Amino acid sequence: MEIVLYKFDWLTDYFLTDIGNALSKKYNVRFILPRDDFEDSKNTIFITFNGHGIERVKEANVFDIYMDHPYIYLKKNIDSHPKNYFAFFVDKEHLRIIKEEHPEINSYFLPLAGRIPSCERSINQLTDVCFVGSIRDKETRVSEKAKELIKVMLETYDDSYTVFKKLHPNESINIPVLYQADRYCRDLYRRKAIETVVNAGFKTVIIGCGWNAYDFDKPVTIFKEMSNLEAEKFQCASKFAINVLPWFKNGPHDRIYTSILCDAVVLTDKNEYLEKEFKNKESILFYDRNNMEQIPELLNYYIKNEEERFKIYRSGKKLVSENDTWLNRIYILEEVINGIICTR
Repeated sequence: MEIVLYKFDWLTDYFLTDIGNALSKKYNVRFILPRDDFEDSKNTIFITFNGHGIERVKEANVFDIYMDHPYIYLKKNIDSHPKNYFAFFVDKEHLRIIKEEHPEINSYFLPLAGRIPSCERSINQLTDVCFVGSIRDKETRVSEKAKELIKVMLETYDDSYTVFKKLHPNESINIPVLYQADRYCRDLYRRKAIETVVNAGFKTVIIGCGWNAYDFDKPVTIFKEMSNLEAEKFQCASKFAINVLPWFKNGPHDRIYTSILCDAVVLTDKNEYLEKEFKNKESILFYDRNNMEQIPELLNYYIKNEEERFKIYRSGKKLVSENDTWLNRIYILEEVINGIICTR
C-alpha cells in the first residue's frame, strides 16, 4: 500500500512533512504536488488537509484532516467526497458535531502535534515574548448575521456552527457567516492579548500578516508571515510564547507544542483538553481570556524568577516530547490504515 501526501501550500507542507516522515518508518510514502500523478486505487491512501485535492480521487482512500471548524470546509464536501473517505478533526467538539450531523462519514479525533525544532535554544534569549499568527485588517467588515453569532459566541464560548443552529434552526448553514464570526472572535482575542503584552513594555516579536495595520504604544518587531521553520528560530530565542486558541473548545494547537519544544514557556488561554494534559504553573501558564491583565503579571513574575521559569519549560518539554509530536500521533492513522488493510 502506498501513502501519498498532497502538498498544496506552505503551512500544510510543514505538517505533511512530519506526518510523512513518521509514516515512512513503516509504509511506502510519497509526497505529491497538484501537478503530479498518483495511483488512484484502493491500494493508495491520499492524505490532505481541509479537502484540498480530493476532487482528483475516485478509488483511493482519502484521509482528510480538518484544521479549523469543519463546517467552513466540510459542507462543500458532504455530497461530493470520494466513496472511501475518512475525516479527521483536531477538536473533540468538532468531531461530536460531525458524528451527530453526518454519521455516514468515517470520523476520528486527531489532535495537532508539535515539531522538534531544527534550531537550538538560544542561551541568551534576547526576546521576552514571541507570537506567531496573522490577523485580519482591522477595517474588514462583518455582516449583520455574523454579528448576531459573534455576540453569543463571546458570551458563551460556543462555536459558530452551534450558535447558528440555535439562532436560525430552520435555515441552511451559511458558510461565509460562520467563517466571518470565527475569524472575528479569534482576531479580537489575538489583538487584545498582543496589545496587552506590547503596551506593557515587553520586548516582543510578532510573526504574521496584518499586524502593521495596528498601532501600539510601545516598540514592537513585526515580521510578515514566514514559514514555520523560519519562525522556530525566533521561538528558540524567546523566553515566552503567547498562544490564543482559535476557538477550539476541546483540542490543542500545534503552536503550543512547538513553542514548548523550542524551550519557550507558553502562555495560553485554556480549554478542556489542555487542562487535562497540562498542569498550570508546572508545565504551562494559563491565562483567562477575559482577564488579559493577568498576562503582564505572569510575565513579570517569571522573568524575575528565572529558576521557576526554567522548571516550567523543562517539565513542559519532557511532557510534549514524550506525548505530542507527530510521531506520537501516527498510531491514530495506523489504526485506520490497518482497518482498511483488513477489509481489502
